[in-house]
Amino acid sequence: MGASAFRIVAVFLVATGLAIFTRWENQRYDTVRALLNVGRQVSHLIEALKSLHLQPPPQSTVLIRIPENAFRNRWHGVFIAYLLWDDHSLKIWLEGVSQLTPQQLAKVDYIISLTEFEAKVIRSPEISQSD
Repeated sequence: MGASAFRIVAVFLVATGLAIFTRWENQRYDTVRALLNVGRQVSHLIEALKSLHLQPPPQSTVLIRIPENAFRNRWHGVFIAYLLWDDHSLKIWLEGVSQLTPQQLAKVDYIISLTEFEAKVIRSPEISQSD
């Protein structure tokens, strides 16, 4: 009975110590507020992309322009676009990160400027045809 009681107390003490340490770290780095801010930004990005009412055709290429300091993680725009459009045949690149050749850049079907609250189509096949 003594060894099993010791194990129970040891596990309890380790779990309590980890819980206290985790709480201190979360307070020190303000983790909860940071995660809520990221969630808020992501929901704004989703709404901005939805506001375009755009569904690129299969095999299209899309270049997303996001200002340098707009988000903590600029890749969120690319990930959200993949999830929103739900088409694995699309090629979605992030300007400034994806290293595109001039030929690839010239063949991009859509160029989208994306900020937290707004998305604008800069170039698309529809815009090119109307010029």
